[in-house]
Amino acid sequence: MQKWRLAWIIIWFVLPLGGHAQEDWNSFRDQSRTYYHIIGTPEVTNFTCQLSADYYIDFVKSFADSSFYYPLKYIWTREADHYFVLQPLPENLSDSLRRETLMRIQELKNLFNGIVVDWYKYGIRTPLDDIPNDARVQYSRDTVSVFYAYRENGQSVSVRETYSRGGQLGRVIWKTGTQKVITYPLFELVENKWLCVGWNTQRFENNTILSGVAVRMQLVKGGQHYYPTRIDIVVQTRENPNQQVLTSIYVKDFTLNEPIEVLSAPKSKNPSVPQQ
Repeated sequence: MQKWRLAWIIIWFVLPLGGHAQEDWNSFRDQSRTYYHIIGTPEVTNFTCQLSADYYIDFVKSFADSSFYYPLKYIWTREADHYFVLQPLPENLSDSLRRETLMRIQELKNLFNGIVVDWYKYGIRTPLDDIPNDARVQYSRDTVSVFYAYRENGQSVSVRETYSRGGQLGRVIWKTGTQKVITYPLFELVENKWLCVGWNTQRFENNTILSGVAVRMQLVKGGQHYYPTRIDIVVQTRENPNQQVLTSIYVKDFTLNEPIEVLSAPKSKNPSVPQQ
C-alpha cells in the first residue's frame, strides 16, 4: 500500500500558523509550544492505559475469553517515569503455556518500548520541551535548526532538529559513531494545532540504510486531548527489502490523573518477565 512505502522523501512543512519567527530562540520555543496538541498538558500528572497487540489476541483467544486480551497496563507520570503492570492471567494455565504467554507479553512490552520514546517527544509533550538551554540555533530563510548533544551508555550522541519558521518539527537526526537515525514526524492540522499521527524512521550504518519503520496512530478525542486507540507499526529491513512486517498495538481505557502511589520494589531476578 502506498502509505506504507518506506523509501521516503523529505516532507515539506505545513505553512506557519502565525507570522515569521523572530530570531530569538526563547520566544520561538515558547510560542511554538502552543501550536501542538499534547497529552501531557500542565494539569495532567499521569495517565494510564491498557495495551495489547494483534498477535497476542490471536494467541490468547484459543484458551481464554476476551477479559484477558489486554495483558499490560501502562503508566506514565509527570516526572517522565513509566511503568508496566502485568494484568491477571487466565487461571489453571500449564507451566509451558504460562511461559509462552509471558514471553508474548514481554514481546509486547519490548515493542511498545520501541515506539514510546518517539511518542513521548511528538505527542505526550511538545518536541521542543526536551531541548537543552545551551542548544545551538541556526536560522535560515525557511527553517530553524537546533543542535545539541548528550551522552548515553558512555557515548556522545549529537542531535539536529529542523523546524519550519512557524514552529513545526520536520526532521530529527541522531548521530553516534558510525550510526545515524533520521525521523520524520507526521502532523495533521486539527483545530488550528498540530497533532502527531505517526512518524517514519530510517536507521543507517556508515550511510547505508539498515532498516525503516513507519508508525501510524489512530486517535480519538476525549475531553481536550487526543488518545491513540490503535498504533500500526511497519518494519522493513535491508536483509528483506521486499518484505514489510505489520504489527498493530491496541490501546484502551485511557485515563488521566489516576490516584497512583509508586512503591519501591525489589528488582526481578528475571528481568525478561513483566512484574505484576
